[in-house]
Amino acid sequence: MDRLEPDLLNKTNIANIMNKKVVTIHEDDDFSQAFIKFSADHVAHIVVLNSDEQVVGLISQKYLYKTKSPRKVVDKEMEFRPDLLRDGEDAFYTKEMLDSYILSNVMQKHPLVLHPQDSVSEAVLQMANKKLSCIPIVDAGNKITGVLTHMEIIAFISRFC
Repeated sequence: MDRLEPDLLNKTNIANIMNKKVVTIHEDDDFSQAFIKFSADHVAHIVVLNSDEQVVGLISQKYLYKTKSPRKVVDKEMEFRPDLLRDGEDAFYTKEMLDSYILSNVMQKHPLVLHPQDSVSEAVLQMANKKLSCIPIVDAGNKITGVLTHMEIIAFISRFC
């Protein structure tokens, strides 16, 4: 395997390692839709878009759990209620309870964004300095083109180990 050159992170553009499969939600969607997307798409971050499809926010599972912890299942009959959104084997949210929150009030507003041509080095520095685990990657019109998480960076670096 190749060795990691000292300047490789500066020479590599984010476009080469970013994840182009981006899960998005619109800022006026019901908050329960975020939970459904976390579960169905197996992601930890969802990019929030406005009506012009521009990035306006980011929501993570951490924000969901800070907003409201799931309730524990107390009896077997609860397993069959259609309004329950399961969180694992023994916990749930109700759609009504989640929808009582406004997505735009819970999301991280105006998240740091980078561009595909920015260096991986810049992304690593921003993630470290600002304690970020996900950066939306946008084009010149602030429209989403990908996301970069610590997992894409680790996968990239691991190719040289």
